[in-house]
Amino acid sequence: MMILNRAKLLVLFLFTAPCCTLGFFSSVPLQSRQNLSSKRIPVIKSREQSSSSLSVATSSQQQQQTGVTELTTKREFLSFIDNINLHNNDNNRNNEFQMIKYYASYCKVCQRIKPLYKRIANSEIAANVSFGSVEVSVIGDTPTLETLGLTKLPFIQIYQNKKCVASFSTGGQTYTFKKQIKSTLSSCKERSPEEWHEFLTTYQTDIEGQRKGVDDLWRSLAAP
Repeated sequence: MMILNRAKLLVLFLFTAPCCTLGFFSSVPLQSRQNLSSKRIPVIKSREQSSSSLSVATSSQQQQQTGVTELTTKREFLSFIDNINLHNNDNNRNNEFQMIKYYASYCKVCQRIKPLYKRIANSEIAANVSFGSVEVSVIGDTPTLETLGLTKLPFIQIYQNKKCVASFSTGGQTYTFKKQIKSTLSSCKERSPEEWHEFLTTYQTDIEGQRKGVDDLWRSLAAP
């Protein structure tokens, strides 16, 4: 009877776990980042493995077909968040914001929100926003991901002018996923220049700390 009860508890846990940690043995809690500004723009608090058959044209075609660019190398990922026109895609280059979704192949929640993310990328809220998606193993190990501010998966970040201006875990509730992303994007777009200046000044240390993680990744590409 005790063995049966334990089995039931295990099944209950597997089907109610809200999201995936960055490692099978990781239990890094998501820090409270939802109230870091009056506009509810959560900012990070911390300081690629494609098939060789994938071509440059493939990523461009995916952007046109689904509104989401699947980033399959570390260089593609870094170029995307820094708004570098790696694939000669003017649609991406001219957008003010870059949104990136981090996911893992083993994360069931990540798989469930994939079609929702594509629909958002093709909705009206997507104007002036480039949408990207990256499997975390493309970027590196858990410590590397943590330098970028990631805690749990799936995870969303929004970049503007090479700065991460919003960062949050979407959790496991797919019915709130769309609302959460739309409200965050709307807040970003509605900020006046004066509000952006105040925001960037207030969270300068946090933003610079996360940027250091990005710069370290760039340097790793140049390392022998």
